[in-house]
Amino acid sequence: TYVYRNFPYAYDWGKPAMQALEATDARSEPAFWELKTHYFATQGEFSGSNVLDRTREFLASGTDLDAAAVVADAEAKEFDAAVQRDIDAGENAGVVSTPTFYLFSGDEFLTEIRGAQSYTVFAEALGV
Repeated sequence: TYVYRNFPYAYDWGKPAMQALEATDARSEPAFWELKTHYFATQGEFSGSNVLDRTREFLASGTDLDAAAVVADAEAKEFDAAVQRDIDAGENAGVVSTPTFYLFSGDEFLTEIRGAQSYTVFAEALGV
């Protein structure tokens, strides 16, 4: 089991992207992951001024969602409470870079892993 949280640490377009991700997730979890993957794969192409336009284009061409409605919700910050919960959780956990992973075995905290890491790093930390 894992918990995924957005954290707009690295880029000025992070917060509007988080709004769009939350609006997308409310409509379709698979589309959420597609959009998240798109953001990661093309992160150098985004800015604070173009992220929602590019999000609309991606969703309109790559999903069955109403892309205009997703972006309208993002612009209106309809999911601001969810976005703020993720930000607060990251700050309270001490996140200083992304990605950050907190590994547990049952209820026992094992370790924190920062940055992109191989499967081997996670497997060794979890003892699998």
